[in-house]
Amino acid sequence: MATKAILPVYPAYEFNAHVPTVRYYEGIGQSFKQGQAVKLSGPGLMMHGTAGAKILGFAADDAAQTVSSEIGVWVAMPGVIFEGNIHHTATSAAGKIMHSDIGTLCALTNLSGITVVDKRVSGATSTTVVIVGFKDNVGDQFGRVYFTVKHGYSQFDNP
Repeated sequence: MATKAILPVYPAYEFNAHVPTVRYYEGIGQSFKQGQAVKLSGPGLMMHGTAGAKILGFAADDAAQTVSSEIGVWVAMPGVIFEGNIHHTATSAAGKIMHSDIGTLCALTNLSGITVVDKRVSGATSTTVVIVGFKDNVGDQFGRVYFTVKHGYSQFDNP
C-alpha cells in the first residue's frame, strides 16, 4: 500500500478504441489546467465547479487565458473511461482505494488545480461519476481509479 501522487485526469480508454477530443473556444478569464473538468457555458469553455452538474469533459490543454483560444477537450461520451485520483476531503484514511469503491457514485472536486474523484460526496443528485475499476492497488492512498460520467451528466448525453 502506497501513497500516490495526485495527477490530472486523463482518458484511459474507450470501448470503440477512440477517445473523442474536440476543440472549443475558451471563455473569459479561465485558468483551468489539463485534466480539469470543464463545461460549456454561454461565454465558452469554463472550469466545471458544481457537484452534480453536467460536464463536457476534461481539458486536454491548459487554458490559454485568452478569450476565444481553441482548447482541446476529452469529451465525456458514453463508453469513455477516464482515470483519476480518488480523494476524500474529510479524512485521509477514507482516501484509500477499497474493494467496495466499485460502482460508487462520486463527485468531481478541484483540489489545488487538479480534478479528483471525491468519495466524500455521494448520493444520486450530488454526484457526476461512477467508479468502474482500479488502476492502482486496493489500499493505495489517493490511488488512481477508472471512472465514467454517469448517464445524463454529460452535456452530450440526453437523459
